Amino acid sequence: MVWILLVTWLTNNQPPHSYQTEFVSKEACELARKGLVAEQANLQIAEDRRHQAEIKQRGELVATSRPVPQLTAVCAPKG
Repeated sequence: MVWILLVTWLTNNQPPHSYQTEFVSKEACELARKGLVAEQANLQIAEDRRHQAEIKQRGELVATSRPVPQLTAVCAPKG
């Protein structure tokens, strides 16, 4: 059975960006999905650290929130 990984990135004030990729097994699809989720989490941690360093460097007392891209990724059987 063929599985499809459906990926969508959502960012404030921008249209969604989506793509899909086919896999030959559910396990392969889930492995790719989990990899994307982990990569997004690592990128978010790095962005948060960078943003906090900028705030500290400028001497700001209150952190302003930034829009964060949100990832949705699901595996579904094709057909």
